[in-house]
Amino acid sequence: TIPVQVGPASLDFADTKTHWARDYIGRLAARGIVKGMGNDCYLPDNSLTRAEFLTMLANTIKGLDVTQSTPAGFTDVPATEWYYNYVNWGFEKGIVKGIDDVSFDPNGKITREQMAIMLDNLTESTDLILPETHAGMSFTDDALISPWAAESVNRIVSSGLMGGYPEGDYKPQGNATRAEAATVVYKLIMIQDKH
Repeated sequence: TIPVQVGPASLDFADTKTHWARDYIGRLAARGIVKGMGNDCYLPDNSLTRAEFLTMLANTIKGLDVTQSTPAGFTDVPATEWYYNYVNWGFEKGIVKGIDDVSFDPNGKITREQMAIMLDNLTESTDLILPETHAGMSFTDDALISPWAAESVNRIVSSGLMGGYPEGDYKPQGNATRAEAATVVYKLIMIQDKH
């Protein structure tokens, strides 16, 4: 017999051992989809950028080569930056848009409604059919969801990829945390694996 080396099913960070998203973060880290921020820390409650979340989404697609994408032409996405190819890929596939015709704002903090839009656009670009296990869910702050994000938020919430907070709100303009991002990306992978 030939011994097979299997990687860990989950990795722990010093600051996630008691965190509610520990399992999601650990499983994504074991797959190489998320990384720590140094000193054995993940910083789960910190916000993340538009480029970081887009990169997480790209890393869920097996065999994806983002280097073959057409340059998007954003003036704030230089070819020397680590996220350059990811932004080009995301723009080419219709997963992301710029904040205007020439800017992407890669280091801007991603809001929860922006995260829902990227997730929704990714599922459409990959023809992934989402379940509707949470259809009809509403929040106390539904009126605060931007009109341009409402359909995406509804689809992503209906699928169970995202949810609200214990107080019953969604916080659409609130910055998404690294823990929330890991949670939705892990759930996305579970749906992808079923197809």
